Amino acid sequence: MYKNKDKKKNSRVWGQLLLTVVGFMILLIIVLPLFKNINKQYKVNQEIKDLQNEIIALEKNNQDLLKLINFLESDQFITEQARLKLNYKKEGEDVVVIKDKEDTANKMKIFESGKRPEENLNNPERWLRFFIKPNS
Repeated sequence: MYKNKDKKKNSRVWGQLLLTVVGFMILLIIVLPLFKNINKQYKVNQEIKDLQNEIIALEKNNQDLLKLINFLESDQFITEQARLKLNYKKEGEDVVVIKDKEDTANKMKIFESGKRPEENLNNPERWLRFFIKPNS
């Protein structure tokens, strides 16, 4: 009689253990793909956010380029470039060129004395002038 009860208890324990193991395996079969899908979803959402940020940056860059294009096509830019590069002027305008008197005077002194300016000296002449300073 005790053996029969022990067998029933053992079979119940083994049955519960088997049921627990099978349940745990079924749970693993369900949960592992679920975690993989959650991880993929997170990566996709992160990529979507990155692409949205890139879209915003590109739209801002596009707006800046459109502003630049509008400025380059404007009459103001065309007249400014004509004045700077082609030396044009509007009717009734007078162009005044201001020269630096000191710069002109220094060039005249160098020309009259026969000395070459520092930037026109070759390397040995510069070293000689560095060590032996001429009276000037």
